[in-house]
Amino acid sequence: MRLLVMITALALPAVAQPPLALVQTGNPPGRFAPLDAGQAERIAVNGTYSLHLEKVLKVQALVPVARAGRFGASVYAGALAVAAPDGTWGHALPVDRRRAEVRWLDADLCRAGLTHVKAGWSVQTSAELSTDDPRIRFEIDRLAGAEPLNAALLGYSWAERAAPRLWQVDGRPLTRPAAAVAAPRLLMAYDEAGFTQVLSFTPAPAELRIEDDGLSWSYGASVAHAALVYAVLPGRVDAATAQAFLAAAPRTHLLFADDRPDVELRGAGQLLVPPSLAPLAPATAPRVACVTGDLALVDGPVWRAGLPSPPGLGRVLPEWRPLSAEAAAHLARQTEAVLSRQRPDGTFPFNDGRCFHEGTTLAVLCEVAPLLPDALQTRLREAVERGLRYQWGHFVPIGQRPWDLMPPEQPGFVGAGIDYPEILACLLQATLLHSRRWDVDPLVPQGVLAAQVRQLAAYMDRSGIALANPGPTFHHLIAESAIGGYLAWQALAHLSYGGQPAPWRGEALSRAAYAEQAWRTLFGCRTVFDSPNAVVNGIERGTIELSRAEPWVYVQSTWFTHLPCLELPRADLFGVWRELARQPWQEWTGKLGSTQRAYDAANAIALARAGRGDEVRRLWPAIVTRPYVWDTFDQAPLLELAATAWLAATP
Repeated sequence: MRLLVMITALALPAVAQPPLALVQTGNPPGRFAPLDAGQAERIAVNGTYSLHLEKVLKVQALVPVARAGRFGASVYAGALAVAAPDGTWGHALPVDRRRAEVRWLDADLCRAGLTHVKAGWSVQTSAELSTDDPRIRFEIDRLAGAEPLNAALLGYSWAERAAPRLWQVDGRPLTRPAAAVAAPRLLMAYDEAGFTQVLSFTPAPAELRIEDDGLSWSYGASVAHAALVYAVLPGRVDAATAQAFLAAAPRTHLLFADDRPDVELRGAGQLLVPPSLAPLAPATAPRVACVTGDLALVDGPVWRAGLPSPPGLGRVLPEWRPLSAEAAAHLARQTEAVLSRQRPDGTFPFNDGRCFHEGTTLAVLCEVAPLLPDALQTRLREAVERGLRYQWGHFVPIGQRPWDLMPPEQPGFVGAGIDYPEILACLLQATLLHSRRWDVDPLVPQGVLAAQVRQLAAYMDRSGIALANPGPTFHHLIAESAIGGYLAWQALAHLSYGGQPAPWRGEALSRAAYAEQAWRTLFGCRTVFDSPNAVVNGIERGTIELSRAEPWVYVQSTWFTHLPCLELPRADLFGVWRELARQPWQEWTGKLGSTQRAYDAANAIALARAGRGDEVRRLWPAIVTRPYVWDTFDQAPLLELAATAWLAATP
């Protein structure tokens, strides 16, 4: 059996709206989440371009350049517009003569349109766009009237620059200004802003002109419907590669194997490979360098990507070494202190009601249990089970997606589903660790987990990254959610009932491997960032956030390393080791004055597991004795427990 994602269609009921209303049917998560009615500026970002739904259908190319703490820049690439019979452009019509509409066709395909009306004439322009596809499919439809269609890809003057001067038109060179071109079908040019544009017309316009402000063209009176495929390819791309991307399969479907951790791409023709999988494509595959990495083409109709198995994919319980008498006594005292603060309902005051931290607390307690005296282990197990029952028993509807549920969290997060994958991951890891530690079935019904499997799949971007916010009003990918996606699927793969694997085990293994591959690919530090201190915090509206000041940028990666299944590579793939040395990490709650002592412990665990245990053990006695105030929002007590165990377990 194969599990197919991506292609479930949404019902599209007819909706009557006043002329200026924006109609949106459905709000599925996906790369296009910002394209919604609540945004002052409605933007859809797909990886090589963004589409802005304004008075026109405006295209911005995303080019891979380093600028002001980011990698990636948005540059103008034209706006589709139509002209009324009297020559008035549609964007100049009164607001009550224009109507905007967005329709979701599935989680990875949407259609945005503008309808223009004037004195017996009406034309609709629309753009269909899909994830990780550099092509926009524009359509122009005459809805009323018999006058010829006149359209343009214009507006370069709005961006205070001019359209490219050098073009190829049906394979022949053309330099503007030039006479009108008759019946063109294929145009190609390199824009000095850093991208190649390819345009394919069906049918061919009667004539086309290229001027400083862009392209304009017209059709014969018999043409009531016309299409334009616009490929936006970052960099200077040769004609053969550009045309290969233009002719690729209209949809590339992503499937997850259930027999081994692999994914498949399927489609009719050559298949578009997202940047997260491009490193696995043949070296000879055509490629373009995008902001987040390469976009590649492989031969269809089926291509299987053999995913590397993450180093921790099969790990659940840690393997501890015996503690020294002093360390064992300290661990027992600190565990007693933690357990003494548990509320009757199973929560802890220092977690501020957040499942992200409650899950971390319960997971760490399960991890260190065998290092404690038997009587304390018994109390610990009872505390963990109280905590797990509370968390699984208090899931709440997500405000903007009330058909979905998430664990208890702070109101702002629950309202929009923010950080759902990593919050769920913390609870799933604690549930798995409890089940394995005491060899019992998970303390959650299998049907409840099955519903979360389906929901979590919907919160995964096609690139393999979990969405920190699925929309509809905002969309963001961050390192924390990328790691959280891996951790959630890894836990789901190993949860079993009655000694039998769960029915979703195969899918979960494939999704976990894909999530880890995507994290390494999209959040790795690259030389093209041209920044000595680059650590990728997130991917937001098509560009990569680099070198933000707050330490959570890199603690996102070290926070989860108390779990055996996550180990940062010793090579500085993410730039984290460099940042920890630059800070330096041991001064975060010393000279630098932070009260978040949990960061010290998270960084200590990550460094020790990466082979720097001697350095950490030398500094740790001074760090662990720094003042700490109980019942503040800080995971220091728990991560200190984990650090005590890991420092004894690592060379």
